[in-house]
Amino acid sequence: MKRYIQQYLNADHDLTRITENYEDKMYSDEKLSKKETSQIKHASKLTDENDNNFSNYINQNKLPKGYDKYAHKISRYIMGANQYLKDLEEKIDTAMERVEDGKITLKELGDLNIKNDTVNGKQQKMIEDWLNEKDIQTRAFKK
Repeated sequence: MKRYIQQYLNADHDLTRITENYEDKMYSDEKLSKKETSQIKHASKLTDENDNNFSNYINQNKLPKGYDKYAHKISRYIMGANQYLKDLEEKIDTAMERVEDGKITLKELGDLNIKNDTVNGKQQKMIEDWLNEKDIQTRAFKK
């Protein structure tokens, strides 16, 4: 089970970094090439598949004692973080289009703040502590 959790978290970390590598370019005046756009879309698809595969695995298998609670907590946290980023990116894209048209209001700017109860520092700390306790080494949560 350690290996599955490690693999899931490392894959999520790596896929997130792929997208982050293009973020600066995405929000500048530079345009992404077709290849870069394709790579971002592919990384997003793989992220969804990674989330779904891990969720299905932990839901369809009997997990070792001491892993059930945190495997589900990790899944909810990572899936929530990924959805939060997608929602935020969508709102930013919409806001940028409206800014270009000169039609954005202060209320719309305030709407960019998306509340997420699942993804926060407290939850992340609990997960990190559990990973350390179980000696699960991962690239996730590294700064």
